[in-house]
Amino acid sequence: MVDLPPLVVNPLSVATNARGKKRLVLDLRHVNPHLHKLKFKCEDVDTAVLLLNPGDFLFTFDIKSAYHHVEVFKDHQTYLGFQWVYNGKSQYFIFRVLPFGLSTAPLVFTKILKPVLRHWRSSGKRVCMFLDDGLGGGLSLQSATIVSQAIKRDLIQLGFLLSESKCFWEPMPIQTWLGHIFNMSLNQLFVTETRLQKLEQSLDNILGCPKKVTARQLAAVAGQIVSMSRAIGPKVYLYTRHMYFAIETREHWGSILSFNSKLTTELQYWVSNLRTLNGRDMFREPQLFDTIVYSDASDQGYG
Repeated sequence: MVDLPPLVVNPLSVATNARGKKRLVLDLRHVNPHLHKLKFKCEDVDTAVLLLNPGDFLFTFDIKSAYHHVEVFKDHQTYLGFQWVYNGKSQYFIFRVLPFGLSTAPLVFTKILKPVLRHWRSSGKRVCMFLDDGLGGGLSLQSATIVSQAIKRDLIQLGFLLSESKCFWEPMPIQTWLGHIFNMSLNQLFVTETRLQKLEQSLDNILGCPKKVTARQLAAVAGQIVSMSRAIGPKVYLYTRHMYFAIETREHWGSILSFNSKLTTELQYWVSNLRTLNGRDMFREPQLFDTIVYSDASDQGYG
């Protein structure tokens, strides 16, 4: 709480995550456009597959309210203000830590964790993190347990609060991370049931009322499908072409789209095949081919 109004008073909103948990979000729509847009790369499922080995035992962990561990520079806190009724009186408040809703927050938190990840990996610990969600493993239950305990100890010593209900420190052959199921016994990657059901519901909604589908709704479905590429394969790109063709005809994101038979067939394809396509090998043997090439050359050229 502050005595004087902050330079910017932002609206508040609430976001609900996949588990149904509500999170307070500072609506910084008037601040974010003025921030530098710097490119950075988050670690993801592809990163995990590169780090893991067949038959690994895995553990996962989660940092509680991760952004709130990072203090904001004092002179910049005035841009993170909001107003709230407290003790029957309208009061002004500011965020002294990174709020959810700040466009640069993912970059800042990722950069802060980089030295920690570098330290772990330099000592042979195979760990990757997407913002506050972490995944690690070891070739045996014993080695994975040693790594798991070391990671937990390091995070606590660094001052991070852990969301114990989301942490699975005991290594197992099957773990869920970033909406994917890592089955190390089968060495296969699957999309979680929650994500499958969400996509199926979205497909049913669109096919049930094709004359009322907006570009935004179809783009959301196409995005869900493409995000499953690691567990389904390249068909996610082949069988979303007509969705993107339709999206490109929009005047704005609220535009009602015109459906044709090819688009309808493409959507029905996913209704029929989504579950049968779910599940793909994580580790594939490289395929080598023997090829004989004949060529000739002269003073002027070759071919």
